[in-house]
Amino acid sequence: MFDAELVTIMRGALAQATLDVRPDPSTKALMAERILQSAANGTRSQETFRIIANEAAADSERLRLLNPPHPSEVAVDDFDANNFKHR
Repeated sequence: MFDAELVTIMRGALAQATLDVRPDPSTKALMAERILQSAANGTRSQETFRIIANEAAADSERLRLLNPPHPSEVAVDDFDANNFKHR
């Protein structure tokens, strides 16, 4: 368990990093997880936590770019589902 002061530091770092990158919920969760792992390994610096969170967001974005959604996962709102012609 982390002391209250460290939790405040970690929350501040996550909030600051969130302003930097505007992550989606899953990326924000990854950022928080990486901060917690770092704290468990002895990190105590808010700036270090912020850097770790930003790196996690960059990792998440890289994975998205390397693994684009499968065509069946793409929204088809702009297509006529009966004949697949663009409206």
